[in-house]
Amino acid sequence: MWLVLWSFILYFAHRGVWSRWFDDLLFNSYISAVLEELAFRGVILRVLARVWGVRAAVILSSILFGLAHFAHGSWLGIFGIIINAGVALGLLYVITGRLWMSIGMHLGYDFIESSVLGIGSHHGLLVNAPKPGAAAWLTGGAFGPDAAVPAMILGVLINVALWHYAFRKRPSEDGRAEPEFFHGADPAG
Repeated sequence: MWLVLWSFILYFAHRGVWSRWFDDLLFNSYISAVLEELAFRGVILRVLARVWGVRAAVILSSILFGLAHFAHGSWLGIFGIIINAGVALGLLYVITGRLWMSIGMHLGYDFIESSVLGIGSHHGLLVNAPKPGAAAWLTGGAFGPDAAVPAMILGVLINVALWHYAFRKRPSEDGRAEPEFFHGADPAG
């Protein structure tokens, strides 16, 4: 999404000083990804799935994931996190049945956003900032591209494809149609 915003001249990038990449990788990306994915996909999504079903669990755990990031910014940013991260990561977990997939995607996303693209950071390989004077709903403002309405539209389109794949009809051993999430795969694995 950043590339789309940049191509429409809504973001400006310049070369940064890639000085804290290891700290970004270990502390801002790895630890955050592991702890958040264990909590929101490994525990919360699984518990909610047993109570209300997998579809509701993906939505509810994504909303909780977004609300847990409230300190990061605006309500628009929270919706961006729910759509672009919470739902997508939950669906990847449901599709694969493996927590490492959502951890890897979370880690990669956080690392690229902060350390490589320098969004919200002044020590990345690049340093990015939204175009001065551009509407915050269009660029995400100080929150970053996740809070941009175009990013959320793209996120919804991606999530529709993931949702369709995750919940496509396939018979289980007892004849019911269930997502792969419950087909013998250990979701914690």
